[in-house]
Amino acid sequence: MGTPRADEELARFKQLAIGPVQSSFHYHYARLIDILYGIEKIEQILNDPLILDKHVRASAAVNRLEGAGQAEAPRGTLMHHYKVDENGLITWANLVIAPDRTNNAMNQGVLSGRQALRQRR
Repeated sequence: MGTPRADEELARFKQLAIGPVQSSFHYHYARLIDILYGIEKIEQILNDPLILDKHVRASAAVNRLEGAGQAEAPRGTLMHHYKVDENGLITWANLVIAPDRTNNAMNQGVLSGRQALRQRR
């Protein structure tokens, strides 16, 4: 599980049977182990000194000075990478868009969709 007490309980739980624990009564025990893990994890997070860092909570202001993202689109994966200053002004950007070589495949998809609609009518 990743936390001390939950790991101990999970080890005990696994000793209840050889292979999967199949008794429906033990579903409750499994849920309790999961709850114990959640409580221990919350405690770990709250005791982490970084929880008070100014960049933990997003606001309508600059939260990070650099960010990157990817999105899947019909024409391929779009990649974005930005750097901003403390005022939120973009100081650097790198955009990688899908190449035009997928254009033919997109056109074929549109045409086959139109043909399928015509056949239904």
